[in-house]
This record gives sequence, C-alpha cells and structure tokens, in this order.
Amino acid sequence: MAQLDVETRLANLEAKEEIREFIALYCSTNDKRGAVEELVGLFTDDAVMRNPAGEHSGRAAITEYYTKF
Repeated sequence: MAQLDVETRLANLEAKEEIREFIALYCSTNDKRGAVEELVGLFTDDAVMRNPAGEHSGRAAITEYYTKF
C-alpha cells in the first residue's frame, strides 16, 4: 500500500470521525420516543433508506415508516 501524505491521512481521520459522530447522533435520536421529525431531519430530501421492511424513498416515505414503526 502506498504511503499517504499527512494531509490525506488527516482528512481521512476527520471524515471517519464525522461519520462516527453522525452514527452516534442517529442512534441517540432513534432512541428518543416520539422524535420522528428530529430523526427524519437527519436525512436529505432525496434520501433512500433500505431495511428489512423495504425501501423508503424521500423524507415523506421515511417519515411514514418511522411514524408507523
């Protein structure tokens, strides 16, 4: 594997940390009862969520899924 420069390594570490922080935020928001709007707010307007219940495209469909869930 080629050695990466310091800036690239730092950028990779920062990106990984942002992902970890987002996952923690998603999990903690998901644990709140009745926080559907807050949870759905984490998704972009054109998000596609796939899970064992199917595919949910867009915030409206994701809101419907979490409201029923």
